[in-house]
Amino acid sequence: MFTKKNIYPWYVLAIFTLAYMVSFIDRQVLSLLIEPIKQDLDISDTQVSLLIGFAFSIFYVTMAIPIARMADKRNRVNIIAIGIFFWSLMTALCGFTKNYWQLFVTRVGVGVGEASLTPSVYSLIPDYFPKEKLGTAVGIYMIGMSLGTGLALILGGIILKVLSGVEEINLPLIGSLKPWQLTFLIVGLPGILLALIVKLSIKEPLRKNVFETQDKNASNEKILSFLKNNKKTLASIVVAYSFGGMAFFAFLSWIPEHLRRTFDWDISNAGLVFGSLLATIGSIGAVSGGKFHDLIYKKGYKDAPLRCAMIVFLILFPVMAITPIIPNSNITVVMLGVFSFVLFFQQAMSPIAIQMITPNHLRAQVVAIYFFVATFFSIGIGPSIVAIFTDFLFQDESKLNLSISLTSLICLPVSILSLYLGLKPYKRSYLKVRN
Repeated sequence: MFTKKNIYPWYVLAIFTLAYMVSFIDRQVLSLLIEPIKQDLDISDTQVSLLIGFAFSIFYVTMAIPIARMADKRNRVNIIAIGIFFWSLMTALCGFTKNYWQLFVTRVGVGVGEASLTPSVYSLIPDYFPKEKLGTAVGIYMIGMSLGTGLALILGGIILKVLSGVEEINLPLIGSLKPWQLTFLIVGLPGILLALIVKLSIKEPLRKNVFETQDKNASNEKILSFLKNNKKTLASIVVAYSFGGMAFFAFLSWIPEHLRRTFDWDISNAGLVFGSLLATIGSIGAVSGGKFHDLIYKKGYKDAPLRCAMIVFLILFPVMAITPIIPNSNITVVMLGVFSFVLFFQQAMSPIAIQMITPNHLRAQVVAIYFFVATFFSIGIGPSIVAIFTDFLFQDESKLNLSISLTSLICLPVSILSLYLGLKPYKRSYLKVRN
């Protein structure tokens, strides 16, 4: 029977999923604007890659842990609302930049999205859902990533197609803007309204522990003790998702440009095709992955998050290594569909893995420490590896496809090995905290 009490958690989850989607739209839309930004600002692939990843990750790496400490002690909903407002404002301000360093600084500001949103949401979800539904809840939240990444390319592609052939747009009170600048403005402003919705419609829930832990003092001593006691488990997760993330974000960031350079596609069409696959097939993968985890967990596998992730990484390895070097565009699109499903199938596994072994009063901080390292490597370095290979190893922009493939060949085997080595430590951590 549906009641206000049992529907409300799903409403909250829907709003947080929407917020996650908006954060990825604001972050990923730049990957569709590579060529016009390069031309207008006269910069290289490597410089663009720093805008895509490194600039975004600076704020996250700097502020994620302090914000997470606030989330473990203060109102998490307020932290999320302020974060949404700030990153949306900074995205819109990207549209007013006139040179490389102005755009770099505003991209740094956009990074507050991940710093404020994800650790707080991962702390809130277990307060709304029982542990046997964590996989499903986190999987639904992960739809925001697939939808956001896909919609960033779709919306960007539509805007660029509509403005095709237009050099500049004159707006009242704003002045003259290039199409890529207007794109940032259009995708950034709606987030300000979303921040207001979060603030007015979501209440901070009572905190509850997933485990029988009564001590609520999230001190440095307790964090350090938790990290020390679970160092092998946490190291396997961080290493796996740092190297895997470098391959994933490199792939996501450069595939639209690969389709343009290799197959001479219009960049707007590349965005529409790849974005549609990510938004639809990727979203199905996100929900399916969460449910698959719950099924494996109910069968008694205490290492379910890492076991599921390892299986998925084994499938992604050949898919990501082969897809960029396929000479036929139709086959490439089919493979991108496979990639979209499998990539998001595993996205819920790392947060579930951390949630299941971490007490409530430490959860946001432990998640933030994980993202502190993993985000820096995956987002901050991943896209730049491809650009460095293209600019300095191959020294040929037409070899972008080889750079994407080589990045996957180097990074994903490390991830798979790390997950395998982490299975036994993870099971010990799981049993330890429950005993």
